[in-house]
Amino acid sequence: MIGMHYKNAKKAHGGAQTAIPNDLESKSTAQILGELYDISHTTVERNEKFADTVNDLAKINGTTPYDALAMLTGKSKMTYRDADAIEKFST
Repeated sequence: MIGMHYKNAKKAHGGAQTAIPNDLESKSTAQILGELYDISHTTVERNEKFADTVNDLAKINGTTPYDALAMLTGKSKMTYRDADAIEKFST
């Protein structure tokens, strides 16, 4: 969910920024969300890649992202390296 939050927030970030407080202007979206979720900005970015992979698996299998995630959280253990390999294979 953090990956999808990042994906959606960074798209909106490029628009009109008049409502953004001064202390947030110098931070990236990943940094802001990292602080919100108490994780590093790198982890936020990795979560986006994982979310993309879950969405790709859902498309390949003809299921919803929630069903694809349920498959991944069962007996199989997917790492970010696995996610990266699947992402490269599917594009």
